[in-house]
Amino acid sequence: MIFWWWGSVVIGAAFPFIALLAPTALWPYAWSGYGAALFVVVPFVQGLLVSFTIQRTGSNKYASAMVGTAISGLLFAAALVTLAYEGMMCLFMALPLWGIVLLLGALLGEAIVKLDKGSVPFVIGIVPITLLPAIRDDIGPPLLQCAKPAHRSTLLLNRIEFGRFCLIWTDSASPRHGTSAWASLAQLERGHMEITEFVG
Repeated sequence: MIFWWWGSVVIGAAFPFIALLAPTALWPYAWSGYGAALFVVVPFVQGLLVSFTIQRTGSNKYASAMVGTAISGLLFAAALVTLAYEGMMCLFMALPLWGIVLLLGALLGEAIVKLDKGSVPFVIGIVPITLLPAIRDDIGPPLLQCAKPAHRSTLLLNRIEFGRFCLIWTDSASPRHGTSAWASLAQLERGHMEITEFVG
């Protein structure tokens, strides 16, 4: 029993990274709204899955499902901070919204179990439907969507963002064709990414 409980918690925390955040380079561009995806869609689906899985595997206690959902949410938040997707202050400010949406998802998961213990196909079907409003309808090849020009120097730069960092490269029409470099987004936004820092 305890194995299934912890398994549900860990899977619930890992699910957003597996289904929503991979591949990392496409994440900021694959969703119509970063904030809506991270603080509404993710916690709702996470709460639904964890609560449903815990109660579906034998624990009919409401408190057990809610505690498991809360721990799963905290693990996901810790992963976001560790991987530099978000800062602690940002997550703290979003905590009320995140917590409420997580709870709503958990309550729906519990309701589904009470409605029908054989409702796995229903949950498998409802998760993609829940995600649809947040997904952009113009997703194309990675470079077509991720390459965004930025006039930060005398050359035209393109970039792909990876969390707090990005890979930037010069436009094909530039004198330094094919050069590229890594830089933090903070450096790029402050205009500190100079041509002399290119290493390609």
